[in-house]
Amino acid sequence: VAAVREAAAQLASSSNPNALKGLRERREEAERMLAEQLEAAGGREEWKGVGIMITEEYPYSVLEVQGIVTPDSEEPRRDVINKGDLLKSINRIPTLRLSLHEVRSLVLGPPGTWVDLTFLRGGSRGEELTVRVRRHVAGLPGSRGGSVAGSSPPHSLPQSPEMRSRGGSAG
Repeated sequence: VAAVREAAAQLASSSNPNALKGLRERREEAERMLAEQLEAAGGREEWKGVGIMITEEYPYSVLEVQGIVTPDSEEPRRDVINKGDLLKSINRIPTLRLSLHEVRSLVLGPPGTWVDLTFLRGGSRGEELTVRVRRHVAGLPGSRGGSVAGSSPPHSLPQSPEMRSRGGSAG
């Protein structure tokens, strides 16, 4: 949400009204989704991630798949997202200018809620794959990359020294 707001401020001075309108719509949608998640969490539940680990910096590449839950499977699967897939967007919000903290803020949420992740398979020009996944996994301590399985609310996302040195947790 912070990255979208920053980009909106930059575009506010531009002369392209259509680009600004689209950005405003994406920001409003992201804020609405976050408000729904906060309401659903009630401030009492631990936030969960989706069961993948990514690199700490853009392009966010998948380092490990712990297991994701999709609408057609209640059991965690490791055959949908592959190591090396690039995380392109989260709920249609591009990751291009997002920090790891912002990526985690978008991926983490109340247990049982859903998030749409879009990946590029085979590098930056690869096939696009969008997957709806359920938030269900707590983070792995001491991971070599970033777990997008974390269990902290996105407003207070601590990183261990191991995460800062190699990768980050997106949930």
